[in-house]
Order: sequence, then C-alpha cells, then structure tokens
Amino acid sequence: MIKLLIGGVALAATTFIPVAPAHADAVCQSFPVKVVAVGATSCPFALNVANRMMSGANSPFMAYSPETGNSYQMSCMIERHGSTTCRGGDGAEVDIY
Repeated sequence: MIKLLIGGVALAATTFIPVAPAHADAVCQSFPVKVVAVGATSCPFALNVANRMMSGANSPFMAYSPETGNSYQMSCMIERHGSTTCRGGDGAEVDIY
C-alpha cells in the first residue's frame, strides 16, 4: 500500500498487481462421449486419458501427454451425476461424460 500526503490529509492508494487468469475448462470432444480438460490440462492429454480409460485400462494407468512428452499416472472414479473424473499427473484432471 502506498500512502500519499495531500494537503495534510493522508490518503492510501492500493497498488494492483495483475494476476494471470485461471485456465478455463475445455470441451475436447463431444461424441461419442464428452471429454473435458479441466483447468490447465491439455486436450491432447485429456483425449489420451479418455481413450485409455474407455479401452478398459485398470485404474491407475499411465497416459501419454504430447504436450510434455511424458507419461503420467492417472486414477479414475465415477463422480457427480455418473461422470467419470480422472486425476493425477502434474495436477491434471479430465472429466468424461
């Protein structure tokens, strides 16, 4: 906080520091199932996670990220309203409806 003295009256001015916006969720695929990359998760990775899960991979499983060139361990659970949410890796989250 910066304090200014103007005409004998102290005024306080707040300095605003811009903050990067949060990553928005992205619908990566709508058919035959809806695949949503949550937050900073990339669509190519989310689609790989969905493909592994839909192919019957046991949870946890490894999924490849074309963005980073690495594979990450993901665990999936049925959550809200029957959707499946997979979490793991470096804070990755994928919703499959």
